[in-house]
Amino acid sequence: MEHGLPAGTLWSVTLGGIRRNGTGPSLAFWDPNGDYSFRVGTVSGFVPHPAAGQLIVRGMAVGRTVSYTA
Repeated sequence: MEHGLPAGTLWSVTLGGIRRNGTGPSLAFWDPNGDYSFRVGTVSGFVPHPAAGQLIVRGMAVGRTVSYTA
């Protein structure tokens, strides 16, 4: 889930080497159980928090909120 960007702004996340782009408030990945690193793409004039991290998938949906600040 993304917070802080103007509506319609393109943003991205790379999870386990797969990149997804979108302009809506969320991006979805469908991955099997495992440990995955993620990296949030840069948007000109904004800084993502967190910019990177780890997700652990163990049989249920996992979400992470990304907040962009100007």
